[in-house]
Amino acid sequence: NWTGAEVVARKRAYVIEKNRITAQLSGTVTYAQTILTINLRNASTPSPETPAGVGFGLFIQRDARTLDKFGEWFYDSTAKVMKMYFSAADPASYIIKASSLDTLINIGNKG
Repeated sequence: NWTGAEVVARKRAYVIEKNRITAQLSGTVTYAQTILTINLRNASTPSPETPAGVGFGLFIQRDARTLDKFGEWFYDSTAKVMKMYFSAADPASYIIKASSLDTLINIGNKG
């Protein structure tokens, strides 16, 4: 059940929409209205109702259950913890290091 995760739909070569999954019944997921539409071609925002083009699809992200390769990680912003996939390996036999930075770029009040 992917409820709470995020679905990302690539609707066109230059349009991506992200939505929070609100429910799942069998193979059907229901999601909230568009959180974010990114149009990489220009500043206009296409309608969320625009159907996906042929050959485009979707993927699920922002959920620890998507981890399936050794070393992949996920930051749970609600619990404020990082989770890492170790498969059958013992996590205690590894030293994990992560760096953080509060502010990468600050452009001040520039618009």
